Amino acid sequence: MPFARRVSPMPFCPTRKTAARRCFARRATRDCHIILRGGRVPNYDAHHVAEAVQLMESAGLPARIMIDCSHANSGKDHRRQPVVCHNVAHPDCGRQPGDHRHDA
Repeated sequence: MPFARRVSPMPFCPTRKTAARRCFARRATRDCHIILRGGRVPNYDAHHVAEAVQLMESAGLPARIMIDCSHANSGKDHRRQPVVCHNVAHPDCGRQPGDHRHDA
């Protein structure tokens, strides 16, 4: 899971001008989200959004999903970004058949 480390305490080791490094313990944060940027294929369709929601919920986190309309989701072609944005804004984006969780 891309966010698993953020939910667990992490060491923080800032870079200093001297060669010495000091590490500090940091509290875990539950404030995280998943960004769907695409990969070999775009990942802003209902299946991929539902998968991201399930990952967040199974970790006991709020399902905060951000969809990137550029990068691989648009084939790295800025002219396709409006098409991706339109598809993301479609009412069925992120729904699976029979899923009524998002109904008003």
